[in-house]
Amino acid sequence: MSTWSWVRRVGAAVAAGCVLASPVGGSAATASVAAVPSTPWAWGDNGFGQLGDGSTIQRNAPVPVGGLSGVTTIAGGGYHSLAVKSDGTVWAWGLNLYGELGNGTTTNSSTPVPVSGLTGVTAIAAGFYHSLAVKSDSTVWAWGLNQNGQLGNGTTTSSSIPVPVSGLSGAIAVASGQYHSLALKSDGTVWAWGYNGFGQLGNGITGGSSSTPVQVSGLSGATGIAGGQDHSLALKSDGTAWAWGYNFWGQLGNGTTTNSSTVVQVSGLGGVTAIAGGLAHSLAVKSDGTVWAWGYNIYGQLGNGTTTSSSTPVQVSGLSGVAAIAGGGQHSLALKSDGTVRAWGRNIAGQLGTGTPGGISSTPVAVIGLSGVTAIAGGAAHSLALSSPPSCPAAGATPATERASSTNQYTLSNSDGAAWQEMDAARLRVYCTPTAIQSVLVTANADLWTANAGFNQDLGIFVSDNGSTDQLLAWKESGGFAGTFSPNAAYVQTRYSMTNGHAYVFKLKWKTNKPATGVTIVAAAGNGPVFSPTSLVAETFPTGAVPNFAVSSTQYTLASSDGVTWQNIDAAHLSTTLSPTATATAVLGGNVDLWTANAGFNQDIGIFVSDNAGPDSLVAWKESGGFAGTFSPNAAFVEGTYAMTASHTYVFTLKWKTNKPASGATIVAAAGNGPVFSPTGLVAESIAAGANPYTAVSTNQYALPNSDGVTWRTIDSALNVTVAPGAGTNSIIDANADLWTANAGYNQDIGIFVSDNGGLDVLLAWKESGGFAGTFSPNAAFSQTTYQMTAAHTYVFKLKWKTNKNAPGATIFAAAGHPPTFSPTRLTVDLMN
Repeated sequence: MSTWSWVRRVGAAVAAGCVLASPVGGSAATASVAAVPSTPWAWGDNGFGQLGDGSTIQRNAPVPVGGLSGVTTIAGGGYHSLAVKSDGTVWAWGLNLYGELGNGTTTNSSTPVPVSGLTGVTAIAAGFYHSLAVKSDSTVWAWGLNQNGQLGNGTTTSSSIPVPVSGLSGAIAVASGQYHSLALKSDGTVWAWGYNGFGQLGNGITGGSSSTPVQVSGLSGATGIAGGQDHSLALKSDGTAWAWGYNFWGQLGNGTTTNSSTVVQVSGLGGVTAIAGGLAHSLAVKSDGTVWAWGYNIYGQLGNGTTTSSSTPVQVSGLSGVAAIAGGGQHSLALKSDGTVRAWGRNIAGQLGTGTPGGISSTPVAVIGLSGVTAIAGGAAHSLALSSPPSCPAAGATPATERASSTNQYTLSNSDGAAWQEMDAARLRVYCTPTAIQSVLVTANADLWTANAGFNQDLGIFVSDNGSTDQLLAWKESGGFAGTFSPNAAYVQTRYSMTNGHAYVFKLKWKTNKPATGVTIVAAAGNGPVFSPTSLVAETFPTGAVPNFAVSSTQYTLASSDGVTWQNIDAAHLSTTLSPTATATAVLGGNVDLWTANAGFNQDIGIFVSDNAGPDSLVAWKESGGFAGTFSPNAAFVEGTYAMTASHTYVFTLKWKTNKPASGATIVAAAGNGPVFSPTGLVAESIAAGANPYTAVSTNQYALPNSDGVTWRTIDSALNVTVAPGAGTNSIIDANADLWTANAGYNQDIGIFVSDNGGLDVLLAWKESGGFAGTFSPNAAFSQTTYQMTAAHTYVFKLKWKTNKNAPGATIFAAAGHPPTFSPTRLTVDLMN
């Protein structure tokens, strides 16, 4: 369920004509990122462990395949899966009834096992119950079911270890049908073996089988191959597509439903760069990035908005910029050049990856939680993707951003309160290898909570430089001491300077604030299977463009605040100055752990500005709840923007107070046991004046009564942000609101949505703010995500909210303070390069 946004482009990394998958296999060509491991992901049917996550539980959204990294190629079979690692070894998982895993047994495996005795492998394919591999010496090897001679070794004896395909050399690619196999040779000829009941071997004969390879008649200049259940496909160097075999549903694409034992040209299709076969349908990508499909369509697998089969190619609706395709049994997949995946067709087992199983989709839908994808593959009712961890892009004239994200829920039991544990090494790391000296702003965002009162949750950002020991950069403490089941939408931010040529790995770790034997803390909220996202974002800046960052690891106290007067937290260490030479906008962020030992009082944090030594003016503020909870820090974040004039000097400062007179009470900033406490920070970034960042802000207070816990409601249409970029762009989207309730037992959810060109609102990210155990205790909630926009599209970003469960008679609130001006609720869209 992980997602990494702002991915590397796939582009030419997928070679023209490479078969990315077939339902019953096909080879998967991938683009790997130098020095960064690639991880396979899987979703859908898992009855035999074919997702490789150590279970046999159906997954409706992507999960990482367990224990595999450095993968270069993937393939999906009927009920098993294959992967090639960068060392040339092959790994397999899932059904092993006939030895299709190739490990010398017939025992199923829900985790990857090495295929016996195979090294130097460059390509793979998976059939329904057999597997194929090409070695670097251009020989082909096969294993699994062989009743129709599909292993190609001159016998019909199945094998649980690889056997060489007889008399075949010069192979560069393989593909598989249900019970037949295909190989492409370097001379452009195609060879086939196995079952031939419908002419799928293409040698002019229908019926019987061949246990050794035969040449496909009349085909030369082939650059790619693919297999369907009982039909075969080839791509020629002139960009035309050809097919042969079973054609009951028109899957040969020649305008008929007549089987053919010799190759026929797919009608009206030119400029083809890649092909794939489904169970009884076929797919092609054209050089303009469009996708075309033909054949069986009862489940919408042709993607043209109908369920009518077609014997000629039809265009898949609303899909452009596609780099690769894959066919599943009765579903289809497409990899876009931005590294995201689309799926359509049957979804009975969650194979479309939308998070919800069932039904069909006759048009493409986004696979959730995936980005940075470099290859895809389809199985009978499961899907696979290969993704590289997010890597910081080089910043050009404007900053660039990378995001690692997961919608899994995490638990940590029996923390000793001292040792930091990595939350998820597969999903929640960001890799940076700068080519110049650069600064990076690293942020972490997570819903943290516990079912065990008395323990807080610590969230930390770490970095490893060139493989060195992990170094703690920044951390925050989330309060569970006085409140159970009350998530804190925690946020932690830090700045870090990187040296060119070094390899940096940023990681997310956590622990409790003290020894917690028998106690469990939790990250991510919601009812599942898709939880509130946990994310790690790295925003790299151009060389010389360093955001100001004032930071202190001292703990501060404020006693007997009158609830009105804002006091400097630390004017010497928590203020920063900007002196723009041209009109500019300051993007500001204050981050602090706020708490109290005296219940009944909340803590207010504010960003102030002085222009040319003038009086301090409040820019933005948030209220952190201590009313119902003591010793429970809120990892508060307040965001603001401020318009600056050329040649003026602006001093930004962090100040604080209580929410009401607090004689005899003390509030505290920074958590921990000392002498180094959780850092309090103030970031000030200067960007050229203009529409960016796009911001909507309101100082109204909002109420939502009787939420059903399911339906997201718009907070205020005045908080919508509209962006129509003139060029493709990345963006960081931030939502910042004080959320609270007067009715204990209910939490408040805040979500960021987007509508693209007037389409349906799509949820991008959300956070849950805890009111379960605390009333009148605002959570300075912050939710952050990244989003890629396309030129000439109009995007409307919206803030919505709801309760975490049905709440009849209860009311939740956004914004704190006293009328007429409340703490600002804000939605910001910051465009990157």
